[in-house]
Amino acid sequence: MQGVKPLLYLVLSAFISIFIFLNFAYAMEDLITVVKKVRADVKNTATNASNLNERLVIFFQWQRLLFEKGIDVSKSVTKEQAMKIEETARANPPQAFKMIDKAYAALEQTFGKVELTAPTGEPTQDRQFSPPSNAALQPANQPPDPPAAQPPLPQFDAQTIRVVRSEVKASPTNEQNVQHRASVLLGWAAALKATNPDAQRIFPAETSTLIRAYINEDPAKAAKIVDRVFADFERLQQGAKPPAAKSAPNSNTVALSVGTGIDKVKITEGIPTAQSGHIVTDYATAFKTYIADAKNGLVTVELTDAPVYVEPVSDARCVPNPNESPFVLISPEIEALSDRNSEKYVGRYAQQLGLKWIRFLGATGLNYMVYKFGGRDFSSGGAYLGQLGALYGDAASKGLTVITTIHPGVSTAPNPQSGGLGRLTFTEKDVKDYTDFLRAALNKLPKVRYFFVETEADYKFDPRDYALALFTTYKTIKATCPDCKIITAGYVNPERPYYKEVLDNLASMNAQRAFDIFDMWHPFGTLNVYKGPDTEPEKLKNEFDTSAKLLKAYGYGDVPIWIGETSLPSGSHNPYETAFSERRQAADVISRYITAISAGVKKVIWTNIYDHNKFAGDFSYFDYTGFINNPKNGGASFKKLSYYTYMMLAEKFKCLDTPVITPLALKNGIKGYKLQGKNTQTLYVLWQDALWQTPDNRQDTR
Repeated sequence: MQGVKPLLYLVLSAFISIFIFLNFAYAMEDLITVVKKVRADVKNTATNASNLNERLVIFFQWQRLLFEKGIDVSKSVTKEQAMKIEETARANPPQAFKMIDKAYAALEQTFGKVELTAPTGEPTQDRQFSPPSNAALQPANQPPDPPAAQPPLPQFDAQTIRVVRSEVKASPTNEQNVQHRASVLLGWAAALKATNPDAQRIFPAETSTLIRAYINEDPAKAAKIVDRVFADFERLQQGAKPPAAKSAPNSNTVALSVGTGIDKVKITEGIPTAQSGHIVTDYATAFKTYIADAKNGLVTVELTDAPVYVEPVSDARCVPNPNESPFVLISPEIEALSDRNSEKYVGRYAQQLGLKWIRFLGATGLNYMVYKFGGRDFSSGGAYLGQLGALYGDAASKGLTVITTIHPGVSTAPNPQSGGLGRLTFTEKDVKDYTDFLRAALNKLPKVRYFFVETEADYKFDPRDYALALFTTYKTIKATCPDCKIITAGYVNPERPYYKEVLDNLASMNAQRAFDIFDMWHPFGTLNVYKGPDTEPEKLKNEFDTSAKLLKAYGYGDVPIWIGETSLPSGSHNPYETAFSERRQAADVISRYITAISAGVKKVIWTNIYDHNKFAGDFSYFDYTGFINNPKNGGASFKKLSYYTYMMLAEKFKCLDTPVITPLALKNGIKGYKLQGKNTQTLYVLWQDALWQTPDNRQDTR
């Protein structure tokens, strides 16, 4: 997210945090209920240090919900005022207390009687957790709110919508008219959604949130998104069929030097020859493989949309080293507790994939709040740890090294089981109970040796709170298990120097050591919103270098660096978005892993093996990032091309013991790396650079 300003980042990260919190194991409050609750709290108690973060996030969520209804909230709180509040909250929290109270009062005065409605459509059966009743969320000293009368909202009749549609066709949206056009777009979207489900797919809450955020921070960017949605709605109105998928990159040949003494090489395309994984019937014959002659140390390689492996033909054999495997998959699904044959459970595929590592987080991670209070499908205390122990034991029995994720956060919401949607806290008063929790967990889970401390802490915790949680975890676990490894949480916003702030706080605590492995920036393909000239692979390398320099400056130069979460989707819910495909996702698996490993990353963790469906209740990026198709998103259940591609990539690496990786000097448009194992095993990986680009194949309808 290079170049993203603070307010935009806050809005985006708050939206993403809602998705993540809704997948924790304990019951979650509905966003609208939380907004109402926080508004009531603000009326009763002044903002202070303990509730600042929650109120700040919910303030922007309230604005978003109003914006979804076509309301120009800047008439009550301008974007300059909102930015000032956010900046002050970071720089001088006590000064921001009254500013936040005043902003809430301004919204209440103008829009307090507006009935809020969810922007995400009907609840889905795939949503895992039910919110508690509204009555339970009312402040103890206040009766239930009476039904609010809804004042007149900005209405856009059919004629107004037609006029704006004509204007958008005639001229691009700009910074001066983007607010008005965005409001009209919302009105048109509401009308379309009532009659055509594809309208919701075209314009999910993620897109609406981006528009809202960019109107404040980068109106020109917001204008482009508005025009894209208008164009897709026009197609929908006209009954236009989706355009043909973007064609693959043109064939390209390159002369590869494999050194003298090599007469023949084996060339293997890294993606099955099929267009979809449901066509693949036999892994052994799914990939195009052939032997090519090397003349004077050179071999000619043809590249299409599939990265290729080039291996010198040799009789040499090696012994696999699973500890050096960079391949890890996340298995967060709660269903895995009761059904180890679930398609969502990574352990089911471990042997076939050659997988040696598994990461648990979210619902199946170590949740401090669930340990204390229990949650849906979970007990509390020792019984809860026993449930996790059975799951982790099953994974270990399948040859997997278990990495779990500790979630140490204490909710800012009154009901601990609710989790809340604000930022989490961890203070000195939590240390004793949390330490007892960790000791109990180590006693119940003696074979677990790797522990993340949260995931993507930069949008959940204040740096001081996270530093305290990290240091407390490190001290407690190391006292019982010196060989255990503590891993940081990674980050999603590379603009803010979050981990510098964490390390500064650790220094102020006189923490000589607080972690063994560093989780860096989480690259998520099109989900990342950053400006500037960097492509994603360049950004990945730059962020690795930035992390390495930071760690060295604070005495952690010897610490391995991992990527705790990453992925790219194979498709989109939008019927007019055809830039993605199974083949593109499969190609990305190879290029993403090789790029990261070549930069120095030791482990790369893909987010999910099985597609979600309406992740956290709405259409989402993560509905297509799995290696197995979820039939709830369309089609049957089948292994995608990326599944077989991942399987082969892991197979190629099993004998590359800590390889030395050298970038190859090839002609423009071609990326290539030479991987040399300690045992003389050699592997070349090549692909066309165009595979990393995100084409927009929509035609302009103006």
